[in-house]
Amino acid sequence: MSHVSEHHPGYTLRECAYADVLGLVEEADRTEALLQRRSDDAPFHRIVDQVYGGHHGYQVFVLTDASSRPVGFTMTLPEADARTVSIGPTFISRSLRGKGLGKRMILDIIEWARVRGMARLLVATWGSNRAARGTFEAVGFRFTDEELNTRVNGDSTVTYELALANAVVGN
Repeated sequence: MSHVSEHHPGYTLRECAYADVLGLVEEADRTEALLQRRSDDAPFHRIVDQVYGGHHGYQVFVLTDASSRPVGFTMTLPEADARTVSIGPTFISRSLRGKGLGKRMILDIIEWARVRGMARLLVATWGSNRAARGTFEAVGFRFTDEELNTRVNGDSTVTYELALANAVVGN
């Protein structure tokens, strides 16, 4: 998949190897953008290695700018139900946040899943991450659960799902 967004000319989302996004993963680690860690928690890249490293079928996507510089990434992981995919960590470089690139990336993943015959997407985020929650809700994800996660500074984990037949595409 290589998709150039009509809403964000010059930005392309494409499938890639995990190694292609390591610089962004390191940025996420430095800014703690993906994990609200305690000092004794593993860095984000170790968690990703544990979660994704042992699973076959996970996919990494990189968002690049007009110079082919990586500026964001997301991951997907197939669920036991062959027609369901979970969207994993999603990150946009700090300098580009608030420009709608995260939403564009999620819309592209929705289209990627549709083309592959998937029926449902799942995603989880921190309860305090209002930007991510707003993005997921704006494209049609439905809130399904909230669980207190005391290991992560007391923040909750909020889960959403999207039946692809109900997805908003092209926003």
